[in-house]
Amino acid sequence: MRITTMGVTFSLLIVGLFATSCSTQQALSGASGPRIEKMAAPPSPLEIDDTFVVIDYNPFAEGAPQYEQRFPSGTKALKCVVIFKTTPPDGTKWTCDTRGSAGKVEGSGTWMQVGNRNKPGLKVWTDLEPKGGFADGAYQAVIAINGVAVYHLNWSVGSK
Repeated sequence: MRITTMGVTFSLLIVGLFATSCSTQQALSGASGPRIEKMAAPPSPLEIDDTFVVIDYNPFAEGAPQYEQRFPSGTKALKCVVIFKTTPPDGTKWTCDTRGSAGKVEGSGTWMQVGNRNKPGLKVWTDLEPKGGFADGAYQAVIAINGVAVYHLNWSVGSK
C-alpha cells in the first residue's frame, strides 16, 4: 500500500510540473535584450538584408533606418519591416507574429511591398495595430519565412 501511495504522489508531482511548464510563458526581454536575434537561416535561396520595428517607415528613404528598441507610452501602431537582398520567389510566405506580456498582438494582416527594377531586393512591411494601442511593456516579433522562424525582434513600449 505504501508503494502505491508513493507512486501516485510521484505521478501527480510529475503531472503538476509538466502542466506548469506548459502553461508558463517565457518572459520577454524587450528593450533590455538584443534588438535582433537570429534563430535560423532563411530558406534557400532567400537572404534577408535587414528586419526591424519602427513607428513610421519610408521604403524610399536612402541609408540605414534609425533603429529603436524603446517606443513611447501611448504608441498606437508600429510597422514590422523585412528587407530581402533579392526578390523572393513566387509563393514565398512571410509572417510577423508579435506578442507582448498580455499575449498575441494582432496586426493588420496586410503586407505592403516595394521593389525597384534597377536594384535587386524587396522591402515588405505590415502594420501592428492592437486595439487601443500598445500597453506599456516588453514585446517580441517572430519573423518567419515559409514557416521557419528566422529572427526575433525585441522592443518595449514605455519605461518597462
